[in-house]
Amino acid sequence: MGRPARRHPRRLSSCCGPTWLFCHPQLGPFYRRQGFAPCLSLPPELNERLLRYQRHKALVALVREEGVEF
Repeated sequence: MGRPARRHPRRLSSCCGPTWLFCHPQLGPFYRRQGFAPCLSLPPELNERLLRYQRHKALVALVREEGVEF
């Protein structure tokens, strides 16, 4: 994997709770290999932001729950 894939584990290992991200649909498989899954329910503030961003570009929401190993 490239450089971004090597950086993920260190940054996420210091986080508490779920980590959400928005990405282009084509990047979904990459992030699923990093332990992320499609997010069916976002916190209200993130949901509003995603809807606003989706007006201009194709994005999907993914989440990685705390303690998920990949």
